[in-house]
Amino acid sequence: MRDATLAGMRLDRHYHVCTFFRSRDEEYRVLGPFYKEGLEWGEKVVNLCDAAFRHEHLARLAQLGIDVEGCHDRGQLLVQSWDDCYLAHGRFDPDRMLQFFDDASSAASAEGYSRLRGMGNMDWALSNPPGADQLIEYEIRLNEVVGRHKCLVICVYDLTRLPGATVMDILRCHPLVLIDRTVNENPFYTPPGAFLEEIRARRYRDPDPAHGR
Repeated sequence: MRDATLAGMRLDRHYHVCTFFRSRDEEYRVLGPFYKEGLEWGEKVVNLCDAAFRHEHLARLAQLGIDVEGCHDRGQLLVQSWDDCYLAHGRFDPDRMLQFFDDASSAASAEGYSRLRGMGNMDWALSNPPGADQLIEYEIRLNEVVGRHKCLVICVYDLTRLPGATVMDILRCHPLVLIDRTVNENPFYTPPGAFLEEIRARRYRDPDPAHGR
């Protein structure tokens, strides 16, 4: 399997990336080459985003020179609403989402693709739907699934709408961070076992998910 790259950095040890943007123009300027590279390298690309933004998302991919219709028709590009994945049945269930990426990675391999390359827009969590208090626990646990399959998953956050404490927790979940078109090994990354224990203890002390928001 060819090593993945993102913003010029070879990813051969860690594959779980977080990134923060202030505008959609900035987001596509940085992530556009990431999507295009995966498709050109024979990977399966899965994008999870707001259903209301799907048409614009596909249009922006087409502007990058991606054959959106052809990739979609042959099953190489899947753009799915977060209501059908993150918020299926009206709530966020981390176990279900971990199984989603596990199954999607296995299916991509069975279909002959070299890997799964996924993007999850995380704005769904900003409205605090049921189960959103388990977001950080999910991000921690996703490292195991991503590492086992060597699939490349990038979690996209809107920096203008997040409190500083949440940004720090998100950083601590991801071994890699993409900032200003540069990928770096994340100095704030905390080993999953220790951080998961901390998060669960924190939730036990403060069971109100709205506290501190």
